[in-house]
Order: sequence, then structure tokens, then C-alpha cells
Amino acid sequence: QDPDITFTILDSHSLLYRVYGRTFLASHGDENKGGNSLLHGVANAFMSAVLRKRKQWTSLGVNIDTAVWGHFHTYSVGQNYNYISNGCVCGTNEYSQKFNFGHERPSQTMFLTGTNGDIVWCLPVYAGKHSTGVKNPKWLEVHKGF
Repeated sequence: QDPDITFTILDSHSLLYRVYGRTFLASHGDENKGGNSLLHGVANAFMSAVLRKRKQWTSLGVNIDTAVWGHFHTYSVGQNYNYISNGCVCGTNEYSQKFNFGHERPSQTMFLTGTNGDIVWCLPVYAGKHSTGVKNPKWLEVHKGF
């Protein structure tokens, strides 16, 4: 066991934490309802969720900079990182198909927060092998005109 690594296991639904002055609210995401994602896209539903979370926590005197969740099996990042929606380690499965989530490769979102509180890097880390359909693809290929 490494004394510098700790796990926080909560009885509550959400975890509020700060990194270099940036306030994060982490939750599973299943509480994010509303917004018409069928007509306006999943980003609209995510923004509706962020607005509701911010309203709730602001009434308690807490300003949320970034909401982080999973549940939707969809990697997505809001403007100025106001939300980060995690992909899904298992990828597409019966649950994601039942709710018509788009197909995604298995992934886990990773992000880094700089010492000024800004998120400086945020990308999905893909699990497993991914085939491009090309046998022995080149790592880098430069096209010299078309």
C-alpha cells in the first residue's frame, strides 16, 4: 500500500472536491435527467444538468467549476470544461444500446489540472485493441498533395 494514494468511498451520491482552487462535483450521472437529447443532442442534456447542479450548489454557497460524471457511456467535454462526461470502460453494451447511446470504443477519461486550477489536458484513454482495417498501418504518414 502506498500512503500517498487514498480512496474515498462515500455513502452519498456526489463527491465535492477542490484541486488548486478549482471545484469539482463528481457523481455517477444517472441523476442527470431532462433536456431533449433526441432533438437537441446529448450536449444540450449535459448543459441542462450542469445548470441544475450549479443552481443547487450555489444555493448552498458553493460554486461548481466542473461537473464530472459517467452513466451515459459517452465521452464529452463542455465549453471551458464546465462538465466532463466519462466514456465507458466496457464500451458499447446492452445498456448503452437500450438507451440509444452512440457506439464508443472502451475508454476511461483522464484529465490533468494545472497549478493555476485550469484543466490543461483532457482525453479519453482507450482500452483494448483497435483495428483500423489496415494491415501494419504506418505510425505517421504525410500526404504530399492530392
